Amino acid sequence: MWQLVIHGNPATKKTSNRLFRVRGRTVVAPSAVHDNWFRRALPEVKAAWRRAPLTEPVSVKALFFRADGRRVDLVNLMQALADLLERGGVVKNDQLIRAWDRSRLLRDPNDPRIELVVSPLLTEDSPR
Repeated sequence: MWQLVIHGNPATKKTSNRLFRVRGRTVVAPSAVHDNWFRRALPEVKAAWRRAPLTEPVSVKALFFRADGRRVDLVNLMQALADLLERGGVVKNDQLIRAWDRSRLLRDPNDPRIELVVSPLLTEDSPR
């Protein structure tokens, strides 16, 4: 089991997407708020995880403490976190996250953060 607190207001990828033209093609990019959160959170994850990426199925419990009461889609927050865990080297592929046990969206205007627990997940296709 591995635990980490990622500080800062969690942000989704899919709210307020940006469109860019690159070589004549339209490219969809995440919101600037998400990019800022991701760039700040990535070094925090990499500094805390100092081993090879996990290659077996895992369960993630993520408590998303947001600063504001604005409605945010929990599924989009989980996707943003999954991408962060893959890019930060915690999991080899975010498809290895097979459960989001007791993850939920909460509010804390004074200390926005993600309280994260990553655990091995025993499934029928896992070695015993």
